[in-house]
Amino acid sequence: MALQLFEGVNLEIKPQLMFVEVNHQGAQHLCLAIQPDEQNMVLGGMQQLATQFIFDLANNVIFFAPEQC
Repeated sequence: MALQLFEGVNLEIKPQLMFVEVNHQGAQHLCLAIQPDEQNMVLGGMQQLATQFIFDLANNVIFFAPEQC
């Protein structure tokens, strides 16, 4: 799975980091761990696991790389 953050900028995320299993009032639910919005997107800690974020401020570019933690 991938999140398209900007045109041409995609963040690959393992499916097991996109969903969380929740037990609520005796029933199990599978919930999407992020919520898209027309103006904002919030990436939680789960989606950032094992990913290195590289910011090139001089050129206004962001890169993602797998991290071996």
